[in-house]
Amino acid sequence: MDEFGQSIFWALTAFAVTVLYLLPSILAFARNRGDRLKILVLNVAFGWTLVGWLAALIWCFSGEVETTLKEGA
Repeated sequence: MDEFGQSIFWALTAFAVTVLYLLPSILAFARNRGDRLKILVLNVAFGWTLVGWLAALIWCFSGEVETTLKEGA
């Protein structure tokens, strides 16, 4: 593999690792959680530990999600 190919490989690897690391936060925002910023803080601060990452992941799936009503619906 040439230098350009290695650069692309490492860039894609870094992107995939970042997405995986922030997965609980991404899911919390996608599910429109009311406490999504708290989940983000937990994920960023303690996600490097397996316990912190799992706690953020469990938290993003537990509890209620915010619902928004659209006008005219």
